[in-house]
Amino acid sequence: MKIRILTLFSVLTFFYSVLCAQKIEATLALSPREPKPLWFDYCKIDKGLVTIAPISKTSKRNIGIYKYDENFKREWVKEVYQQTPTSDIVNLSVIGENIFLFVNETFSKERITKMFHYDIEGKKIKDNLTVLRLDNSSKYSNLKFKKSFNTQRFLGFTFSIQRNFIDFRYVTFNDDDDVFQEGKFEIIYNTDYLEIIQVEISNQGNIYVLTKEKRNKNIYQYVIYKYLVEEQKIYNLPLNAEGRYITDITFKLDKNEDIFLGGFYSNVGSNSIIGTIYFRVDNENFQIVNQQYDKLDNDFLERYMSQKQIYKGKELMDFYLDKMVLRSDGGIVLFTERFYSSYSSTNMYYGYYGPGMYYRDRIVYNYNDVAVLSIDNSGKIEWTSIVEKRQSSEFPQQLSYFPVITPEKVVIFYKYFIRGIGHNIYYQVVNEGKVNSQPKPFFNDFSARDYFYRSACEQISNNEAILVVYKSRGRLFTFYKVSF
Repeated sequence: MKIRILTLFSVLTFFYSVLCAQKIEATLALSPREPKPLWFDYCKIDKGLVTIAPISKTSKRNIGIYKYDENFKREWVKEVYQQTPTSDIVNLSVIGENIFLFVNETFSKERITKMFHYDIEGKKIKDNLTVLRLDNSSKYSNLKFKKSFNTQRFLGFTFSIQRNFIDFRYVTFNDDDDVFQEGKFEIIYNTDYLEIIQVEISNQGNIYVLTKEKRNKNIYQYVIYKYLVEEQKIYNLPLNAEGRYITDITFKLDKNEDIFLGGFYSNVGSNSIIGTIYFRVDNENFQIVNQQYDKLDNDFLERYMSQKQIYKGKELMDFYLDKMVLRSDGGIVLFTERFYSSYSSTNMYYGYYGPGMYYRDRIVYNYNDVAVLSIDNSGKIEWTSIVEKRQSSEFPQQLSYFPVITPEKVVIFYKYFIRGIGHNIYYQVVNEGKVNSQPKPFFNDFSARDYFYRSACEQISNNEAILVVYKSRGRLFTFYKVSF
């Protein structure tokens, strides 16, 4: 009997440790007397934090870089530049021991991007250096930034879609040899419509671009391009779905520059899904070496459709691919969320100015279930898990979710209200294809007025993430470093 009790206690202890392993390692709470950060990035080399914010609470003109150590204690602050009505901050990136701040200055005929470069000790390396000069008449996209798989390189890019080609401009930095460079190339296309879906930089410094090109009505062709920076050569690879329609797709580069693509396909059109798609592209010859499709099983489909609808070939609607994670064995994990918006109009008979009738139109945003799908290296679905939630609001900024992916599990965070518990940041754990927990509140002191900056949260290592929350009590803008 003692052995059985001990065994039961061990099992309960194990499950409690699995579900409650989340721990806050460091907290940075900025009071109303301190300037609110405009941007932040994690400093991997010393596990610290870098932010940019006004030097003074009373004036937003003078902008500074703030450096915090691994416990989120301030180490130093340096004033960087004076903001003007024609300038705006576009990025803060920390690569190794280097801190880069990029600012756009917009004039009547051109847009100039300037760079400020510091090291993590606060030493100025380059100041107010012009790195890109673009003609406003060409309508370039907003400057965006990506880091490589090993986080030793970053890519800043912008593009202008012309009639038959894309004018692609970029800046890169390589921490291995401390080289910063800028360049440009063109992507030629021969369709009426083209959209850039995704851009990445590899560990080797090459640039990859995924495009969506319209062939004819409701039929799209996805093409991935590879640009060799050193050789200044570009290659393209069309992604054919073999009689199916690619509904949604994304890609990841591994450390060897092989390309893994994953997403969804449909048998009837480009607005629904019925199964998953998996591509593996060999880097050396830039050819597809594995291409597989796998239909979602009936257990998954029956959550959202009747058996009669499934039998008639109806497919799932309103599921959108969010992200993809590489598995160590060459498989992939897909994250998708069910989203749709609804419209309503209400008749009101008594207004502010007395009796009368007016109409109030509303758009309600609905962010519901999150599906996690694990696909093996042959392209077959191993398991699927669904985290059930129902989020609806006219203001979608705090809706949706933030995932943390560790080698052992997936933790899904989202702001929610549960009767009897209240508003909080809840989390659920997905482990080996099973949702191992009911929604659990993460904070002890969360209120309905607290704001969850979901889009600003970031996973910083295999077992750490930063959560960003505004605490209404005390008006504290707060960073939490959380370990798993």
